Amino acid sequence: MPQMLEKMLNENTTFSYKIVQVTSPGTQLEHHVSEGIAKLKFDETNWDHVVLQHGTLGYYVPEEVDINILPSIKAFQSYDKSKKAKFYLFTTWLGKEQYPFQICYPKMTYTRNSDDLNQKYCSKKFQNLEEEKEYLENQYAAVAKETNLTFTKHSAMEYVFEKEHPDLNMWDDDTHPSKIGSYFNACIFFKLFSDRNLEEVKINFNINPETASTIRNFVEDNYVKF
Repeated sequence: MPQMLEKMLNENTTFSYKIVQVTSPGTQLEHHVSEGIAKLKFDETNWDHVVLQHGTLGYYVPEEVDINILPSIKAFQSYDKSKKAKFYLFTTWLGKEQYPFQICYPKMTYTRNSDDLNQKYCSKKFQNLEEEKEYLENQYAAVAKETNLTFTKHSAMEYVFEKEHPDLNMWDDDTHPSKIGSYFNACIFFKLFSDRNLEEVKINFNINPETASTIRNFVEDNYVKF
């Protein structure tokens, strides 16, 4: 997706965008902090925009938010010595859960105390997709308010788009976007970073032209509504 976005932003413009991606499978924000690789990127240069992403399920467990997500975001913000970067929280989509749904993490993961081996930190038990969506959106808003960053429109927009276009396969598996799902995400970031009209974008990345056009038109027509 970041590579898609960079090509889209640099299409038909004299302004050059450079996107640097620091990601690896299964790596949460706290891992990026502890490993130190992301901090090196801040030491190398000053950034205009910084997008932070944490796995969706982590937002459901209050202890994960308080112990890992919030401190990690604040650590990233402290790396910005220029104090000029704008930080964004990438609101990843609702997953493909079976209801009722609940997520739990072993307490020992946080305390490193073997006495806590059989104890867990758990989310509430969600009964349906709408209940899960409301909780997740409220969590995104609360985290953004606590850290004074901007949360993106991806989760809210994808929820509506998928309902309107159930025939389009937005998913690669139960948790990751397909190629067209990635294109959808890139289109939203395109609006966020450039505020240009998506009619300017012609590149489809070998996605069916009609499908790509449907995605671009939806994002363009609805972005300001969310």
